[in-house]
Amino acid sequence: MVAKIGVIIPYFGKLPNYFDVWYQSAIQSKKVDFIFYTDCKIEPTQNIIVHNCSFTDFRNKVQSKFDFKISLERAYKICDFRPAYSYIFQEELEKYKFWGYCFW
Repeated sequence: MVAKIGVIIPYFGKLPNYFDVWYQSAIQSKKVDFIFYTDCKIEPTQNIIVHNCSFTDFRNKVQSKFDFKISLERAYKICDFRPAYSYIFQEELEKYKFWGYCFW
C-alpha cells in the first residue's frame, strides 16, 4: 500500500512519556508516513522514517533553503517555520498527495 500522506515531525530533546503509545498507533496508520528529523532514538518502520540529525544540522537544512539569515537558535522556534514546510521539505514531500506536520 502506498502512503498518501506525509507528516513532517521535527523533534529535538527528550521524547514525551506517551511516545510509545503514539508510536504503536502510528505504526498502524498504513496510509501515513511519519517523517522525523530528530536527535532521539526512534526505531524506523515501514511508515516511520527517521532522519537522525543534531539540531544544528536541522537548522543548517532550513537555512540552506533561504538566501537570508534565519533566526532559529532554539528548537522551540521550529514552529515559526511551519508555513514554509512545503518548501523546506520539498524533496521529502513530493511523492505525497497530502502532507501535514505533527508536534508535541
